[in-house]
Amino acid sequence: MSADVILRIIDDNDRDEIWYCDQLLLLGQLIGWAWLEKHERLPSSLSITKLQPATIKETFAQLAALSDPTCYPEIFCFHCLQGIPQSKVDTLINNLTKALRAELIIYSEIPHTLQQLINRAGIQTPFWTLPDDIVELMTVLISPKQNSSCYCPFNGTLSLAHHLADKQQNVYTELQQGNPLPYLTNLLSDLAIEHRISHPIFDPSWQQPGTLTQFDYCFACPPSKQRYNVKRINDLYGRFPEQPLYGDVIHIRHLLAHCRKQTITVITESVLQRTAGKERNFKKQLLEEGLVKAIIRLPASAFTPYRDNPCLIILDKQQHHNDMMIFDASVDYFRTKTKRKQVYPQHKTVRNIEIIHQQIEAHEITSYSQQVSYNQIIENNYNMQIHRYLKHPTLTRLKPVLQETVPLSELTDLIRGQSVTSSNTVNGDQFLEVMVSDISVEGIVERAGKPIIVTDHLERAIQQRLKPGDILLVIKGQTGKIGLVPTICGNNWIASQSFQIIRLKKGIWIKDPIVLFQYLCSSAGQALLQQRRSGASVPLLQTHDIKKLPIPKMSDEEQVMARKNWEEIRHIHSEIRFLQDKAVTFKQKIWKT
Repeated sequence: MSADVILRIIDDNDRDEIWYCDQLLLLGQLIGWAWLEKHERLPSSLSITKLQPATIKETFAQLAALSDPTCYPEIFCFHCLQGIPQSKVDTLINNLTKALRAELIIYSEIPHTLQQLINRAGIQTPFWTLPDDIVELMTVLISPKQNSSCYCPFNGTLSLAHHLADKQQNVYTELQQGNPLPYLTNLLSDLAIEHRISHPIFDPSWQQPGTLTQFDYCFACPPSKQRYNVKRINDLYGRFPEQPLYGDVIHIRHLLAHCRKQTITVITESVLQRTAGKERNFKKQLLEEGLVKAIIRLPASAFTPYRDNPCLIILDKQQHHNDMMIFDASVDYFRTKTKRKQVYPQHKTVRNIEIIHQQIEAHEITSYSQQVSYNQIIENNYNMQIHRYLKHPTLTRLKPVLQETVPLSELTDLIRGQSVTSSNTVNGDQFLEVMVSDISVEGIVERAGKPIIVTDHLERAIQQRLKPGDILLVIKGQTGKIGLVPTICGNNWIASQSFQIIRLKKGIWIKDPIVLFQYLCSSAGQALLQQRRSGASVPLLQTHDIKKLPIPKMSDEEQVMARKNWEEIRHIHSEIRFLQDKAVTFKQKIWKT
């Protein structure tokens, strides 16, 4: 009921305005003021019945100056009026006065309602909190015992802190951006969450003599795609031995420094797929210490700030793990169908939460869950992306075929396409660059469509010059797309940086590049390539994964069959093009242009 009332008190059509969230927070402050008066905690001189728009600032200053902590003076320390049009303030106060008089406000529902409405404000949201379904999932996965100490840093975890406190946990937050919502939550929902306003990374405030405060469990939803200048982090506690730039590692290190038992946090897929430098060393240490219990992939639409598929990682200090569970909760069985026109309440994206928890705890092996040994992760160069370890249906059916294989690197030379910049001059070597769009439907590189003149990177251009029979593999964007360089091609064709050039070695058992091309285009080859895909926002295929691609040993008869199939495929596409041209001719037969 409170949600409907609030959406009548304010104009929800304003949610794209920059001041919309301030309007919601101002409404929360006024409702908190009304609650305090209703429970006779304020002097009569501060009655909300005397509220006038012109005196709000002055009255809030008086409320913020109250020395009685039961009056929650922190609620009124935040200035939300600035920027809200005066007409909107007048309407808000007028509508709220009527709602209070009619006793339409359900005070205990206000904090949660405000959080959900602020989440809907899109790019205008000054801060953001986890939606209810993800809150429930994270709580169920950890299942802390009552009266455990739970640490919830970062603004995104406020709704989780609220939920944990409702479940009789001792909750401690550390919020890097101040606003009245944490204190409104305590006041109106009758909770005892201990809030601190400070930046968890730059200025950790939960400390004990000589160390950081230890909590039983840590829950977090840190800001996504955050980068840090490590020189600005004056860390006295040795939390960040790698001193990485990417936020995921820094956030996890901070949580582990506070954690006594288990930690669960939202992470991006990017940190799972990085296999170089400090991120690699970080994951190596996590595995050596046996900390990783499970990784769960969430639907892409689970929450707005994480544009790519967000994931949850569970780190366990109570038990040494030699393997971990991976779980794809983005599949249809666990993903709800979102309602595009839904305004309120906030839609849920994850369902069957108890089953997710049960299967992870029972180490059940299904098409969407797998128990992965740490050694498997090491073999994959510490790439922890979930799709690498789940069984693809095509690969399962073709397992007998793939029993005897050799890595692609034994059969071919691999040449990575690099950027070759065209010079603004006529004096230079002329090349034609093959782009992804130059590959025809049947997979032939029919032309090289981009002319360039090279002066500065001539050696690089010559290195990636194409030869007849070369196979081009798209490694960025449309990963897995395959192109075959024809017998007749220019001696100045070069591959763009979107490609890996695959060139058959001499004297191997594959007699014709068409055979390898056909295999890479097949459902088995494509499944293997997609399984090795990295990247979150832009799909990538990394060279070390391409080198390990298993190629089944094929008999001479199988190779002859592959060649015949290719000739038939080309014939079919030739007929298609003929019919398409014929259709165009008929269209133009009567009215020629």
